[in-house]
Amino acid sequence: MEELGQKIGRDKSWVSKLENEHLPYPPTRKMIIALANELGLAFEELIKLSGRNDLNNQKILIRKFKKIYQQNPQETTLLIEKMSEDKDFTDKLFKQLK
Repeated sequence: MEELGQKIGRDKSWVSKLENEHLPYPPTRKMIIALANELGLAFEELIKLSGRNDLNNQKILIRKFKKIYQQNPQETTLLIEKMSEDKDFTDKLFKQLK
């Protein structure tokens, strides 16, 4: 923890709080990038785990959705319509994706 903290400019107490989900706020985007680089993890995965829902994360999701839509426009449209009409279907779908 101490070594990681030094590499990202934080002390081991901060790293411990992050690890144990005791930080009073999500880490900044800049800190998530630093952590991803040091840990060899995907930035998108860490931003998801961090609880941040900032505009950059939304842009990533929109870009990914556009790609899926471009590959399957009719199926994607039908899926969105079904999800908006049927909450039980949507709940079941997300449970299966976990």
